[in-house]
Amino acid sequence: MRIRAYRSEDAPGILDIYGPVVATSSATFEYEVPPLEDFEKRLAAIAGRFPFLVAEASDGSIHGYAYATTHRERIAYQWAVETSVYVKEPGKGLGRALYDALLP
Repeated sequence: MRIRAYRSEDAPGILDIYGPVVATSSATFEYEVPPLEDFEKRLAAIAGRFPFLVAEASDGSIHGYAYATTHRERIAYQWAVETSVYVKEPGKGLGRALYDALLP
């Protein structure tokens, strides 16, 4: 498994991980899985400003991702970030590896 920077072509693989979380839990605070086009824009905005990493298997499939993003828009929070880590198969150490790479 290789951890690398996000690329725009990763969006479908990331949505494959994110979508089931939206559909089966309240963890994301979203009610519906976003359409790919909207999701791509969201990811591009994050990656354009903050660290965004993906875990890629040797076959090119995405098995997890981690990113930092704005915590709050107010100026007092300008140095505060929120982090997110999602993995395809929890409990195998990939989330920890992504988090460690995101915040070394």
